[in-house]
Amino acid sequence: MGTNRWIRVSDQDRQCVVELLSEAYAVGRLSREEFDERFAAAYSARTYGELRDLTADLPLPAARTGLPSDIVASRRTPQSASRRLIGLLIWTFFVLVLAARLAGGTCIYNQLVI
Repeated sequence: MGTNRWIRVSDQDRQCVVELLSEAYAVGRLSREEFDERFAAAYSARTYGELRDLTADLPLPAARTGLPSDIVASRRTPQSASRRLIGLLIWTFFVLVLAARLAGGTCIYNQLVI
């Protein structure tokens, strides 16, 4: 958030504070009543100072370096499966083409030679 207490906030700023409050509630730093009060105040806040007051006694969230591992895993699995399927289809195609050429070529070769 900005450093000036009187600068107006955006909807995105309010949403970030609500996410911080939700995390604090989830781990037990806020009671349900405190969460409800701060939640309402966050959405009605107009300045950075108001939002800062709502989160002053809460620790900053841990830095996130990427997607959670379960989301990453769920995204990788279909991609890997689809790549394996494509690879299998390509190999099957080549084997069938090779078998057809060998079978067809042998017959044609035999007919030409005879």
